[in-house]
Amino acid sequence: MAVKAAAPRSRRISYPSLDERLDQGRTARDRTPRLCGWTLARALARSGDPVATAEYLGGDDAFDQSITDFCERYADQNEQDYEEFVRAIRSGRLEAVEGV
Repeated sequence: MAVKAAAPRSRRISYPSLDERLDQGRTARDRTPRLCGWTLARALARSGDPVATAEYLGGDDAFDQSITDFCERYADQNEQDYEEFVRAIRSGRLEAVEGV
């Protein structure tokens, strides 16, 4: 009978849930940048190559500023979309059923 060597175990990292990571009392505008940062950090942590990650992001804060600007604009658009959605329901242009 042949015996195979066990495959090396990958280190499993336990990630907190989003509810644990984000303050649910904040507005979408406040949560969105944190959520984007959390998602990016988790994805990069899985790559396992901190040097590649550091090279990818660069030595200045250009990436930080870019992702922050994007997240703020995205959150603003989400808030505008939601307000339009609510107006459409209230005006009768869109039917909504509660409790479904």
